[in-house]
Amino acid sequence: MRFDENWRDAWGAPCGLLIFSGRDCLNCTELAAHLQDVQPSDLNLPIAMVASWLERESSEAADFRSLHPGIVAAIDVLPFAIFTSNGVPTTSVRAATVERLTAAANNL
Repeated sequence: MRFDENWRDAWGAPCGLLIFSGRDCLNCTELAAHLQDVQPSDLNLPIAMVASWLERESSEAADFRSLHPGIVAAIDVLPFAIFTSNGVPTTSVRAATVERLTAAANNL
């Protein structure tokens, strides 16, 4: 799965996925490794998904945080994923794994 999209592109897409990680988060590293082999179609999404990966301490995440402080305040367990549709959060996944992302995507 490609995660080189800007978070704003993922946020505003018809089907977007933002994943927040941390520098020393082993679960985040494991998820990133698993997602290298996953395509959006593997999550059974009906349309193309735009995905972005944000390290919580990065300048991009600071930009997101300044615009959406309430959402960032709710991030308590990493990795944390947010599915969006046209700028509106549709569901979130705490302690994200491929299995949990797939289950959430199937309930969109």
